[in-house]
Amino acid sequence: MSSPTVLKNRFRKDIMKFAAAWSDFLVVFGTWLRKRSAHDSVKTPYFAGLLASAKLKKKVKVEFDGLDWIFRWEGGGAVQAIASFDPRRTFADNDLYFHSYSIKKGDKVAVIGVENGAELPHFCNEVGSSGRVYAIEPDPSCFRRLQKLKAMLNLDNLELVNAAAGAENGSAWLTQADSQGTSNSILKDAGTTQRVEVPLRTLTDIFSGLDIHQLDYVKMNIEGAEYAALKGIDITKLNIRNWCISCHDFIGVEFRTYQQVNDWLQAAGYSISRYSPVDAAHWWRNYYIYGNSLNT
Repeated sequence: MSSPTVLKNRFRKDIMKFAAAWSDFLVVFGTWLRKRSAHDSVKTPYFAGLLASAKLKKKVKVEFDGLDWIFRWEGGGAVQAIASFDPRRTFADNDLYFHSYSIKKGDKVAVIGVENGAELPHFCNEVGSSGRVYAIEPDPSCFRRLQKLKAMLNLDNLELVNAAAGAENGSAWLTQADSQGTSNSILKDAGTTQRVEVPLRTLTDIFSGLDIHQLDYVKMNIEGAEYAALKGIDITKLNIRNWCISCHDFIGVEFRTYQQVNDWLQAAGYSISRYSPVDAAHWWRNYYIYGNSLNT
């Protein structure tokens, strides 16, 4: 007869096997759903709801409005380009975003490069009614989804700005790499890549127009245009206390901005830190850099 310890270890192994099998099933189901959603918008919401509910471990209702996929659950929601969206994305990277600073009630927060705004409801909740969240996103389709998200969840403390952040005001070409807008980037010229022309504005210009001269926290993820956006800041007119910046050196030579961003932050008087510990499983996290003002 097996001892309690042996039985406990055996049970633990069985649970781990089941968890691994369940995870594999969700991946396969998600892949099937992505293929199905391209040609079946009638039955797909039902299956999308099953997948999202299984991942979030609470009931998720999904519908397709003809352009976008609408996800609703108790206490939250999302508007996405794909039916296989994982609602856990709304909070999965909070440890990364708030590695060196945690936003609080009353804070003025900006998110530069929002994509479809998965994390925005959490940000809006954290700053509360006395705070404000400014979401800056150039992609027209993503911006449409952000408008729907704001209305659906009654995010009254969310301000949306449809523009790309750059070193100067004008216009720019934005690639259309995928329908989700997760990896679109600014082109130096029109080229032959599928693209769309978008407004280009400096962060100083954007926030001066909103009568904002100090921000408590800024998260920026703009696919290699980070340094250009920093160059567009007049630090005598816009004081940003805390930065969380995603660099994209891993994409290619022309996207390498990590050292430039580091040097800019240092010259502007910020203490600098990196995401720690080094995450081998999610190596892209290691390209985040944080700046905290020494003059708070």
